[in-house]
Amino acid sequence: KKAELVKAPPNSKTGVRGFVFEKPKGFKRYTSPVDPSGYVFRNVNDTYFTFATRAELRPNASTDFKPEDFINDYRSKFVNATGSSFDLIKGGGAPNRVDPDLGVKYYEVEYVVRTQLGFSFDSLKTLHFITTFAVSQDCINIINC
Repeated sequence: KKAELVKAPPNSKTGVRGFVFEKPKGFKRYTSPVDPSGYVFRNVNDTYFTFATRAELRPNASTDFKPEDFINDYRSKFVNATGSSFDLIKGGGAPNRVDPDLGVKYYEVEYVVRTQLGFSFDSLKTLHFITTFAVSQDCINIINC
């Protein structure tokens, strides 16, 4: 299949704005167990190659959001005591780019997590992620790959 433009409509119940993104070709859509209103796309040839989106209503997001909060949360979750690790490649600090017309700041965090995906130690996997946060006045849109 070819790439397609996905238009996520606004959610009047949660107050989350609509947003638009492009789904790359070769990915199949799945329901997100974490956020049924979000999108999950998995590569048809490699299920570890996944994109997931999420939108959160957060008052004062444009002034309160800091990527360091996300980074510190992951540093505390993926620790050696759990057999996991978190290695930050890049991220934190000022936005990577700003769209003044839309009033959106974009933050990118790139990291590697080594964690157990099953119940046996042979299920230890190293996963490389890039997470982009699009932060507006009252909403955060997240895409994780």
